Amino acid sequence: MLLSIKQFWTKSITRQLILGMALTHACLMTIFVFDLVHRQQTFMVSQSQKQAIGLSNTLAANGVSWVLANDVVGIEEIIASQSDFPGLTYAILLDMNNRVIGFTNREKVGQYLDDPISLSLLDSPSVSKILVDNHQFIDVASPIIFNEQQIGWARVGIDRKEITNNLKLVTRNGLLYTLLAISVGVIFAYLMGRGLTQAIRTLVESTNLVERGESDVEFTLERSDELGQLSKYLDKTVKTLAMNEVSLKQNQRILESQVRDRTFKLEQANIELTAYSQRVKDEKDKLDQAYHQLKALQQQLIESEKLSALGSLVAGIAHEVNTPLGVGYTGISVLQEQLDILHKHIVDETLTAEDITEFLEHSNEIVSLISKNMQRATQLIKSFKQIAVVQTSAAHYEFSLKEIVDDCVLSLNNKLKQKSIKIDIDIDEQLRIDSEPGPFAQVISNFVMNSVIHGFEGLNTGVILIHASLTETELTIAYSDDGKGMSNENVKKVYEPFFTTKMGSGGSGLGMHVVYNIITQRFNGQINCKSTLGEGVSYNIIIPISAL
Repeated sequence: MLLSIKQFWTKSITRQLILGMALTHACLMTIFVFDLVHRQQTFMVSQSQKQAIGLSNTLAANGVSWVLANDVVGIEEIIASQSDFPGLTYAILLDMNNRVIGFTNREKVGQYLDDPISLSLLDSPSVSKILVDNHQFIDVASPIIFNEQQIGWARVGIDRKEITNNLKLVTRNGLLYTLLAISVGVIFAYLMGRGLTQAIRTLVESTNLVERGESDVEFTLERSDELGQLSKYLDKTVKTLAMNEVSLKQNQRILESQVRDRTFKLEQANIELTAYSQRVKDEKDKLDQAYHQLKALQQQLIESEKLSALGSLVAGIAHEVNTPLGVGYTGISVLQEQLDILHKHIVDETLTAEDITEFLEHSNEIVSLISKNMQRATQLIKSFKQIAVVQTSAAHYEFSLKEIVDDCVLSLNNKLKQKSIKIDIDIDEQLRIDSEPGPFAQVISNFVMNSVIHGFEGLNTGVILIHASLTETELTIAYSDDGKGMSNENVKKVYEPFFTTKMGSGGSGLGMHVVYNIITQRFNGQINCKSTLGEGVSYNIIIPISAL
């Protein structure tokens, strides 16, 4: 679908200009018409409300004496005086019991209005009130006051059909103006595109003539814009190519004689190059094997959901492994480039003895460098694999929680030693539990790394407290630091996957999400986070003994 749209759009420059101009005018004029109609509607409705309220207030003020005197003739004259108001549907004078004492429809005089809207006036305060207000109609009631006492109501109903008709007229005119703007824009775009495409077709036709072998081709266009400059550049280029072709034919004869002399030397060099190529291939295979081993280990950690627990260790060793791998890849790339250059010399029959000597010297140095770095990478991968197996063991047995925490802190010493961070472990050495030590090590490691990376960012010192206690029914672990803390907004998101304030700077956003899953899913426990900016962070974990 997208490809079809792209092909349709790029079919011609004229089409792009026409569609672009039409879409631009359509969008802008649509927004303009919508805004105009909305503003006009708001203004007319507001004016209608003001007019209705003013009319009802006038009717109430003029009818005071006639209502007091119960003068039916006078009331009818007041009602009749309002009948010429544009859109007036009815005018009513009511007493305090909703009895009609004046109506534009005289047949209803003396009747009581018992519809819900009219009945709402019985309990209404003595202020003007809008009873009905919609696009078609407005009904307003105003109190009739005499000596600060209400003696009745004056109501007017006004039809709003004229407002609706005016809005339809404004909308229709706006659409007509929109179509007119689009039409003018399309015509202008067509004329502009036609001028551009004609010039481009002229250049394409001249280029086709050059491709067929004609040399006396003129590219000059009678234009001062970029297309005119392009035509001049193409004309100059074609003439330069014609001159170069003559020179190339002369040099070709000279090169043919030199090629015959160097053919024998190239054949000898090719034998030596074959041997070096095999050596390079062997080293590259070793490099690929080491790289795939590293990727396999990384995938194994991800699938076992323990990559975050070894995050610090992975980062350190990955950095160490990436260094020899990077050097090896660079060496292979450089050696491959030199082989490509040498092979090109062989094919072009331009290889010299100096080229071969220089290549052999560089090849020996590069191969030696690659071998040393591959040995280093192999040693690091073996070491990392051994550590990973120990850290991710799923064995279930009785162990000391304090020993697990101590081992985690010791394994993260390379991160902790970069800052003066003190870790106070308050766990009884006799506190032993029968479970898998791996998840606990992962939780503690993630907590500590989160404090080092986020809590103590920009700080040189800090204190981490780790406390644990065991009862007959539950295991409680409390972790806290005195670092920078978090805002309430970040506390709410701390367990969300991929939420991190260090995205792009080493933070994956999975550390606390993994901790949350271990505690709530693996151990069916609870974890609570509290933090205030500038006052550190604390986590409280409760795990039922039955879930261990």
